[in-house]
Amino acid sequence: VLGTDIDAIKLLIYDRWGNKVFEGNQEEETWDGTYKGVPAPAGVYLWKAQITGTRINGDPFTEVESGAVTLVR
Repeated sequence: VLGTDIDAIKLLIYDRWGNKVFEGNQEEETWDGTYKGVPAPAGVYLWKAQITGTRINGDPFTEVESGAVTLVR
């Protein structure tokens, strides 16, 4: 997630059973496809991003986006 108006981001990745496999709290933190240092199995993972920031006009905002990513090995 990129943007000049972003103040903070929290990225969560879940497996198909709802177990959290990754949590990042900075724009630079990315998921490398591992869980506890071991390559995660191929499959579909759900992601959720909570983004907070300040619009150009000075208004603060918080948005939550979500989706799926397919991990291919």
